[in-house]
Amino acid sequence: MSASKTEHGVLGLSLLASEAPRDHDALTNAIVRFYDACGRPARWINAWPRNGVVKRRTFRPGTLNEVIRDEEMTGFTVTVSDDATEHCIRCFLRPLSPDTAERELRWVTLTATGLPFETPAVRDLLEAVIDVYPIIQGSVGGYRSLTHAAQECCFSGAVSAWDLDDATRGRLKVDQRLDHHFKTTLRRLYPITIIGAELWRPLPPVPAVDPMPRVEAIGDCKLIHAWPTLVEPRDPEFLAGTIELRRWLWPHTIQNPADAIEA
Repeated sequence: MSASKTEHGVLGLSLLASEAPRDHDALTNAIVRFYDACGRPARWINAWPRNGVVKRRTFRPGTLNEVIRDEEMTGFTVTVSDDATEHCIRCFLRPLSPDTAERELRWVTLTATGLPFETPAVRDLLEAVIDVYPIIQGSVGGYRSLTHAAQECCFSGAVSAWDLDDATRGRLKVDQRLDHHFKTTLRRLYPITIIGAELWRPLPPVPAVDPMPRVEAIGDCKLIHAWPTLVEPRDPEFLAGTIELRRWLWPHTIQNPADAIEA
């Protein structure tokens, strides 16, 4: 099974890292290659220094590398327009402080319109990120809006959760209350669920279900392709078609009540 079609036209790819990137130059090169290949030139780098005042800089490879290497930068986004969500890459770089390091969620995400997951640019970026960061878990889905994608991927502060439908906003609110478990427990089953080595190891074998998911290895991560199209995690057909797979994964998730089988 291969989930290559993004059902709603908005791709949301989310990865949660346990540590900072291992190779600054490799991360720079991966992002530059992505924008060279996807046909939408990057415009802005929004860098997040420890003093909390975001610095906007024109996108250039050298500038990006400078931001990534700057020890005062905790992360950055790259965008193709003034819209903070439109075709946005977000990368964690460093903890805000030693006191907050253990509580921080270290997101690396891509949200974009009109960009299928199987596009070579996206696949190359995913493989590079998995090589550069130690990944705990992640997800790939298709969303009805950039706001839905950005909130699902990282609870992005660039968009308001009040722009979501009530059901999604309520589910993600519970996710945020449980986010201290994200480093040790899977979030939920997605059309593509990305599972790092530490969370994959204790899982029992994937059950024989119909349709049978495809398990793909990228670096030390496993990707469970659970559905032939990329949809939102509460899509009715996806839920109906993955009951047994979700039942298998449920004990190893944060167990948000919205994801319960009977829900």
